[in-house]
Formats: sequence, C-alpha cells, structure tokens
Amino acid sequence: MKYRLLLTVLIVSSMCCGGCEEPIRTYQVPVSRLRLLGAIVFPNRDDVWFFKLMGDAELVTAEKERFEQFIRSLKFPGSGTDPVGWTIPEGWAYEPGRDLRYATFRLPNRLEVTVFKFGSEGNKVLSNVNRWREQLKLEPISGEELLKICRWEKIAGELEVLMVDMESARYAPVPEETSEGDAPVQYKTPNGWVEKSSGVAFAVATFAISDGPRSAEVTITPLSGSGGSLAANINRWRRQIGLPEATDEELIKTSQVIEGASGRFILVNLVGPSGRSIVGAIRPGEEQTWFVKMTGDSELVARERETFESFVKTLRLRGGRGQ
Repeated sequence: MKYRLLLTVLIVSSMCCGGCEEPIRTYQVPVSRLRLLGAIVFPNRDDVWFFKLMGDAELVTAEKERFEQFIRSLKFPGSGTDPVGWTIPEGWAYEPGRDLRYATFRLPNRLEVTVFKFGSEGNKVLSNVNRWREQLKLEPISGEELLKICRWEKIAGELEVLMVDMESARYAPVPEETSEGDAPVQYKTPNGWVEKSSGVAFAVATFAISDGPRSAEVTITPLSGSGGSLAANINRWRRQIGLPEATDEELIKTSQVIEGASGRFILVNLVGPSGRSIVGAIRPGEEQTWFVKMTGDSELVARERETFESFVKTLRLRGGRGQ
C-alpha cells in the first residue's frame, strides 16, 4: 500500500521530447531460463573473491566445463603485484575491471564472467548467494537450503571454493509470431548511442555511449509482474553505485514522474560517491514492469540525461499505457 502511495505522490508534469532520428527497431522478449554459475573464494581472512557467469541457461550450460576449469586454475600467491592468477580458457577475452569489479571476461557466446574482490565485509556467504538469487528473481533461501544448491571444492591444494549453481524460472513469454505493432518494444536510437549485443540478464536492448575515456550504458529490461517493489528496485540501483539505501521520504525527494508514449515512468537520478551515476526510469504494471537504465561516468550521464528522458518518452512498450 505504501508503494502505491509513493507512486501517487511522485506524479509531476511531463517534459518535452527530442533528439531521436534513427529508424524504429522492434524486439521480441526471449523465452528462456537464466542460469547462474558462481564461485566464492576465501584465500585469507581479509579477502573474498566472487566469480559469476550468468545468462541464458543453454548458453551458460555450454560454458560450464570451461568456467569450472577456470576456477580450478585460480592461484592466490599472497605477494607480488597481482593478488590472483589464472589460466584463461580459449576464446575468453580479458578486460581489466574498474570500481569494485576486478576483471571481466567476454565469452564468444556474448556472455561474460565477472570478478569482484571484497574485504572481510563480503564473508557472509548466505547473504551473497541470496543477492545472486535476487538477480535471478528467485526467493531467498535459508542456510539449510544453501547446501542443496552449493558444494565445496578444493583448488590449488587446500584452498576451498564454494561452487554455486542456480537456475531461474522461465521468463517474459511472448507469442511465437508478432507483428511490428505487437512487438514488446519500439524505439528510435538517439544520435551518438551505439546499439550493441546485450550481456545483461533480461535486457532486450542495450546501447553504449562514449566520449573519450568516459562511457555509459543504457538497457531496456522487462520483468513479469511488479518486478519487485519500487523502493527495492531503486535501492538496488543505489547500492550498485555505492549509495546507502533510502527511506520512502528520501525516495520521494529524489524521484519524479514523466509522461511518455507508453504512460507514466518513475524517474530517478542517482549520483554515486565514486564518479559513477545512474539515471533510471521504471514503468510499473501489474502484468509487466519495464526498467530503462543509464549507468556510467557521472559527467557523461549528466550530459546525456535530457536525451535519456526524451528516449524514454518515445518508447512504445507492449501493453499500451502504463498503470
């Protein structure tokens, strides 16, 4: 009830539209399951490492053996300039990380393996596994249930690794054949945005924005039902850029509503302490909720905010005008 009240309080006047020139493109939401393979490594009492491969279940299954071989190749020397060593499987492309992400590996089938390094604050295994379950839109589990989906494995002699394997329910079904007018999303790509293959779970469209060393990414993501409470989703975005969770009152102050071709979107502008920001738009609905999100360098995100808002207003989403 309080989230419906929050939505009502946020309603404000809409803004003007512009900056979109490329032809309309349409996409169908894939019918699939998501699978997540993860590994949590505790090389010492001060550090915790997280390795994750998540995406379409069939694609992840095809990489399962290589992912496990990669995990078994890990070495933590404890001295020197590199805190971790590994053997990269054939076809994987290494990219250095930034912020909290230590590294990324791009896979030939458009998936990615992410590597995060945390201090002792990352030691809570159950809460971290439940965080992954949240990404799969699965309910949290207890410690007893954790044993059913995880196993301990020894690598590099005596080093223990918690191996995680989880799969989501089928998501976002659509008819096998759709006309352009019935397509889940129609949009015009703004000038300067480059459409790319999406490695983001559930995303039906992804765009890259760059300006020299500065970069940002825009995703369009539909989820069945409410997709979680409004406050929970905004707070999840806040955590991603290092902001603390906000109260309902703070959410009202930092959010507004814009009116677009597909109805009302909740718009949030979040500036993180480490130079990264998120501008996000959520169109709530009882049967399907849409998330449009721009993440990246704070200066670039600020410059692209007006274009982002115009883009959101022109989106034509399946289901007509929002709730």
